[in-house]
Amino acid sequence: MLLALGTLCAVLLFLGALPMFSAGPREQDLADGLGEARAPASLTVASFNLAHGRGASGHQVFTSRQRQVEHLQQTAELMQQHGVTLALLQEADGNSWWNRRKDLVLSLAQAFDWQTGPRGYQVQGFGLDYGNAIISRYALRQARARNWPGGWGAPPKGAVAAVLDFDGEPLTVVSIHLEPFQRWRRMRQARSLAEWLHGHSGHLLIAGDFNADWNRADDAVRLLAESLALEPWPGAETSPPTFWTGRRLDWILVSSGLEISEPRILADAPSDHAMVIAEIRRRADDS
Repeated sequence: MLLALGTLCAVLLFLGALPMFSAGPREQDLADGLGEARAPASLTVASFNLAHGRGASGHQVFTSRQRQVEHLQQTAELMQQHGVTLALLQEADGNSWWNRRKDLVLSLAQAFDWQTGPRGYQVQGFGLDYGNAIISRYALRQARARNWPGGWGAPPKGAVAAVLDFDGEPLTVVSIHLEPFQRWRRMRQARSLAEWLHGHSGHLLIAGDFNADWNRADDAVRLLAESLALEPWPGAETSPPTFWTGRRLDWILVSSGLEISEPRILADAPSDHAMVIAEIRRRADDS
């Protein structure tokens, strides 16, 4: 019994360490996403950590292909029920051995009859291939990614950005995943992201797994909101949790020309994170 437990712990430590040494390139130019040329002045946006398709618990290497397919179907059904037209994804695998080479991004896009969108190679090596991604009903152009290397106890993290035509105006959309354990590293990543996005044209929307909540003034959510003049939703101090620990780690932030309505947190999504959905439109006084 002790030997089996020790072996399991060793396997989990090995699986946890692999991504630390498999970082993809720091700067990446990505293929654009095909779709309808112009989005209307209102989008239904979802932010969701796919958790490598494993569901709400365990590790993806122990998740059967059947369960993985079920989790993807549940994810697609939830998004379809809520009319999602733009999805920003994290922990999105393309060709990883630990989830049986299932391309999660392509599978989700196909469920909507969309073209697969840009996916960054946050981790690429040792048979692993995953990162952040964006899929949409609408065309995504100028797609690019930025990665931040990991270290002991800190796997590589990153961001993917693209621009869509938002009723005749450019909207830069960004899917991010920041460092979970070390605040100093997460803050450095947030500063790098703010620098990377400086000078963007038009509106800006950032969504994803920030691994931080609003309660600390010296953490990544507030830093990005203040650095890029972004607003969170709704009543950040009182909004429901999105992670099993009871913390709110997943956010949608938008620039001042946009407004968020009908926010939803779907705690029954197949992940250890809730799915965050909201309607995004231009402010009435900005049209």
